[in-house]
Amino acid sequence: MLALIAIICFPYLFWTAWKNIRLARASAAWPSVPGTITGSERGKVAWRAVPRVTYSYRVEGSDFSGRNITIGGLASGKETDSVLARYPLGAPVTVHYAPREPATATLEPGPNRYANAVLRTYIVWFAVIILSNVVVYLVNTKLPSGDDASAKPRTYDDEAKADPGLGDRLIREGADKGDAKDESYVATWYLGGTEGYPKDPVEAAKWFRKAADQGEASSQNLLGELYVQGKGVPKDYTQAIQWFQKAADQGEPHACVWVGVAYQQGIAGMPKDTQKAIEWYKKAGNEPKAKEMLARLGVH
Repeated sequence: MLALIAIICFPYLFWTAWKNIRLARASAAWPSVPGTITGSERGKVAWRAVPRVTYSYRVEGSDFSGRNITIGGLASGKETDSVLARYPLGAPVTVHYAPREPATATLEPGPNRYANAVLRTYIVWFAVIILSNVVVYLVNTKLPSGDDASAKPRTYDDEAKADPGLGDRLIREGADKGDAKDESYVATWYLGGTEGYPKDPVEAAKWFRKAADQGEASSQNLLGELYVQGKGVPKDYTQAIQWFQKAADQGEPHACVWVGVAYQQGIAGMPKDTQKAIEWYKKAGNEPKAKEMLARLGVH
């Protein structure tokens, strides 16, 4: 039955996902206007937390409201806090809109891993459903009659349903063993007070540092932001820029913006160098803040 449902439904899901990927690619060339964040809060889709960000903008005299951060997918639940930190309530933003349909807009235009992840997820689930039905069929045809015929192999889904906290515990176990990505997840839990963890910026900074010392770029960037804010660590712009530089050297877009700002303003011991600032803003790619800073410098 599941295989039949998959065969009927998945072609439509694949087409929808591919359509979103193409739209995301097209959004890189969309025009932009200034906007304002009107809502920034945590939400839930199914069992996972997601960022709920809304913004208002005006196109040719008409007011619009948007919800897309990227085109075609939602941010990972583990990135919720960092997304909300980038788009706080009332913050000015650059909104990119479809020229023929201004109501369709996004804050982060261009191809993105979230849209691609949706398509990959559909493909994986389609393959899993088909293969699981094949396996069940083969097992059932070989099972003897009687009591033994009712025995079924226990799957990971069975384990997850019986123990909803299994995934989080596996992440914590990975963090305790020194896995940098899992350390980063634990840090965000402490930072936001989520997944049953107390809100503790000091602990968050400790776990971000563990991951950052192993070269995990997003943790290096977030640790730099903690130093800028003086959250969980002393406020120290020199330390912040050092971590931003390490993350930017790996291509982390938000860190590239911070390094550009440091060069533009000549802060934290960085020489004031507008040309270097422009270079770092360009390295940030489609990051909206980078485009905004380039526009202010008259660079297009």
